[in-house]
Amino acid sequence: MNRLKILVAVTKNEKRRGKLRNTIEEVAYKNNKEINILFCKQQDIKDFIFDCDVALCFVFEKESLERANKLKWIHFASVGIDHTLYPELLHSDIILTTSRGINNHNVAEHSFAFMLYFARCIDKAIEFKVKRKWEKWNFSVQTSTLRGKILGILGLGAIGTEIAKLGKAFGMKIYGMDRDTGKKTFVDVFFKKEELKNIIKIMDYIVLSLPLTEETFHILGKEELDLLKPDSVLINIARGKLIDEEYLIKVLKEGKIKGFGTDVYYNEPLPEDSELFDLPNVVMTPHIGGNFEGYIDEVGKSFSENLQLFFTGKPLKNVVDRELGF
Repeated sequence: MNRLKILVAVTKNEKRRGKLRNTIEEVAYKNNKEINILFCKQQDIKDFIFDCDVALCFVFEKESLERANKLKWIHFASVGIDHTLYPELLHSDIILTTSRGINNHNVAEHSFAFMLYFARCIDKAIEFKVKRKWEKWNFSVQTSTLRGKILGILGLGAIGTEIAKLGKAFGMKIYGMDRDTGKKTFVDVFFKKEELKNIIKIMDYIVLSLPLTEETFHILGKEELDLLKPDSVLINIARGKLIDEEYLIKVLKEGKIKGFGTDVYYNEPLPEDSELFDLPNVVMTPHIGGNFEGYIDEVGKSFSENLQLFFTGKPLKNVVDRELGF
């Protein structure tokens, strides 16, 4: 019996590697399959990929692809994979799957952390602690509520739907945009991309939860950004290049919108001289919205579910649509 050779490059932590090994070996044992698991660092995939059948990783570079003579399937440990897609990989016969679904709630919570930051004036709370000056009235009159506000969600995938669900719990009115007209769960008003310019001007909060593709690149450009309400808040928990960042900075400098909350950037890591760091109406995190304790364990579960399907010859879950790019 030929052993299935699996290369795993998602963690350097020996304890996590041990848990991953146990999870994967359990699936193999149940299916009476012999496997050989190799662990390596992300940057060393190219040195170990030769003769491997399956890879579990965050990024799969061209050099690794050139050396992969037996590779049948790559399971990515991330949800979005625009950072690792290139023509040679897309045009190959290798099955590509993602870990979509493992951090929906975490990213949705992160988007609401940004919303509540602006609604409840958390910047003023930090200022109060620093100044130690009791100014209850001046503070309270600046706060607002999410209840009754219009939340526009651009992209109603698993994360966008989770954001819509939480928005309903806060009593918000949900406007949702997606290319798939069937995605209307928790949505009060559904609209298509072609209607965005007409609808964006009434939104109080706008959250981007779209994959980055040729179609979605700069979906919010100069024209769209100029249509935002003066008291609106823009939030990006998807990909930095969905927004014309240069023009957005101009909008923020001029105070044309209330604020911007972001976990993602046009260039990552974000350069230290980025003007975003200096803007008082911006709250930002270093692309950690989808991270949480136990993330690698969930990646292992996602991979193992697909490994079970792989062993039994059934269609895998979360297969990348090569035409759409996600």
